[in-house]
Amino acid sequence: GETSTAELSVKVSVSLGDLARTTLGDNPDVTVFVYARAWQGAKMPLAIQKITLGELPLTVNLDETMAMAPGMGLSSASDLQILARVSLGGGAIAQPGDWIGRSVKLSRASLPADVTLIISELLP
Repeated sequence: GETSTAELSVKVSVSLGDLARTTLGDNPDVTVFVYARAWQGAKMPLAIQKITLGELPLTVNLDETMAMAPGMGLSSASDLQILARVSLGGGAIAQPGDWIGRSVKLSRASLPADVTLIISELLP
């Protein structure tokens, strides 16, 4: 039988840090990307969800169905990093002025996992 992809999932609780909230103000339509990528190597997201600032705080689930390409999902990396980025321009590439929250290293073997991200780091 096939391995259940439900096992390869990360429940991500995303919220804004105080400084980010103050700086960003009331912009509910601003894009927020919540994504997983390999801890080392390619920076392409292995799973990604797009939400908006107005939805925060929010818990999203990243799983194998959200891979951007076949075979490039959560199962393709042994160690993962989970990130949440407020994208002022709405683009997939990080820009100066974006706010970001990052997880510590997460082993694929530890999935399914719960991760809490506080968006508190301003990209220079």
